[in-house]
Amino acid sequence: MSNAPILVKKSYINTETGYGVEFVNWRESKYQNGMFIWKSNAKNYVKIFEDFAIPDEISDATLGKFYKLLRCLGQNNVLVNEFNKPMWISDLAKIFGISSSGAYKLAKELSTNGLIRGIILNEQKLLMVNPAYGLYAKKVSDLTMYVFQDYIFDTISSSDIRRSITHNCLGQDFDKRIKFILPEEGVLDGQTRITRAYFKSERA
Repeated sequence: MSNAPILVKKSYINTETGYGVEFVNWRESKYQNGMFIWKSNAKNYVKIFEDFAIPDEISDATLGKFYKLLRCLGQNNVLVNEFNKPMWISDLAKIFGISSSGAYKLAKELSTNGLIRGIILNEQKLLMVNPAYGLYAKKVSDLTMYVFQDYIFDTISSSDIRRSITHNCLGQDFDKRIKFILPEEGVLDGQTRITRAYFKSERA
């Protein structure tokens, strides 16, 4: 079974200052059944990776709302509401007690800066969180990998793993079934890695 690097967060106490310190590094992890598997015995919880800096353009108020949203993460890093259904703009308005236009402005600011993305998959609108800023459970699914490929894909050193991910994503026709709507379509122009042309070139 092939191995691939994945982010790991560690914490310890600085004995000189008494403050907690956190750092992140890469370690080998396995890729199987269309998932990156994080080697950890911990139960499901959200992981935040400190070495992916929050964009300076994000205001403190917006950042606070984003971290509140991390409590709403579900499978595939999709935001879900209290009914465990995919969240959309109206849910954001309800959570934060703001207007629909304010909720859309919030979603657009977060998506423009890469913290979330809004897509349509199988006629279902989804808000997904970038796993670089918050990861649900132990796994990064192929769907999440595809949506945030410009953040993750180039960090994978193994060409075998890249081919496997590309093959799985294209086998599910993500390139045909997914439409990016937040930020506006075209966000991945020039950054897309998971393509049929790439897969053909890797097999050559």
